[in-house]
Amino acid sequence: MTSQTYNHSDLSYPENDAFAEAAYWFTILQNENCAEAERRAFSLWLSKSPLHEEAYDQMVMLYEGAGALQDDEDILALRREYLGLGKTRARVHILKRASFVVAAMAAMFIAMIAIWPDLSSHLQQDNTEQYADKLEPQDQQADTNSLLLTTAVGEQLTRTLNDGSLIELNTDSEVRVHLSADQRSIYLLKGQAVFSVAHDESRPFVVFAGSRRVTALGTLFEVRLDLADAQVTLLEGKVKVDEVNLSDKAQKKPTAKPVELLPGDRYLSATNEMTRVDPTRIQSDLSWRNGRHIFVDEKISVIVAELNRYTERKIIINDPKIGDLKASANFKMGSTQSLSMALEATFNLSLRNDTTANTIIIDWK
Repeated sequence: MTSQTYNHSDLSYPENDAFAEAAYWFTILQNENCAEAERRAFSLWLSKSPLHEEAYDQMVMLYEGAGALQDDEDILALRREYLGLGKTRARVHILKRASFVVAAMAAMFIAMIAIWPDLSSHLQQDNTEQYADKLEPQDQQADTNSLLLTTAVGEQLTRTLNDGSLIELNTDSEVRVHLSADQRSIYLLKGQAVFSVAHDESRPFVVFAGSRRVTALGTLFEVRLDLADAQVTLLEGKVKVDEVNLSDKAQKKPTAKPVELLPGDRYLSATNEMTRVDPTRIQSDLSWRNGRHIFVDEKISVIVAELNRYTERKIIINDPKIGDLKASANFKMGSTQSLSMALEATFNLSLRNDTTANTIIIDWK
């Protein structure tokens, strides 16, 4: 059994079932394209409860034993029975025939298949295809308490959650949403998002980004994740930011002093520092919410780095001295022509297309 590539956006997150949750995370981690952010999110889940560790250990043992069981005729018969395929022998007859240990493992394995069909297709390599045409269509209605929200490069997305909170995703971003009875957990796996939080004192709204945890009750704030570095900007209300130890199987232990933000504060995890941000700067940083790019007295290198987040066709600065020049601009998102006009009007610069490399070059005229 080897890791495979699959579309994990099709997986919905199970609630209040440690074993099913373990199967979910096991499936995610077995994906050969599993990102480091996914692994951090898994570590957070693992450290929440000893039951999670126990369930995941059972999943690993089950996976290791599945290789020996996957071609067993009785296991396949049980699988067909759970899927409602054809006539099978009585389950009691099958289990009596097996040893106690094997029977227990088989029961867990089949229960896992029933609870988590995506995992069975990932773990097993038997003749599933021949049964596909006999399966009833599955309910395609999404579990809106558990969501995976993603945006492509240059795309934005706004989504209202079941609790009334609003998430605005910027370009090339990804979040996992888990709403439970006692907590609203959001995992920012990459990119940038603004959260408008519905007030609910009984269910804290918690955003995990990198090694930072942002906790709020009713507020409006932005979180941006660049690799493992998190940036939190508070627009309204109040939030607390603390650090989480993400080492495998370790309980969560804050390692940096928690900080509380007030409106206009910005926290940077790279330095564990909080600063006040000018309202004009916040407006320009969040201009993407209105479909625009706004830069005020900003280095061209910074402007280009930001614009490159929104397009597959990257902009390249041909001379480092150009990157140190400062400019102000306000134009519609995706309009490189507007950028070209602004640079030509302010500096002796031009933009030219490099069709061979599929890039745009900024150079002196």
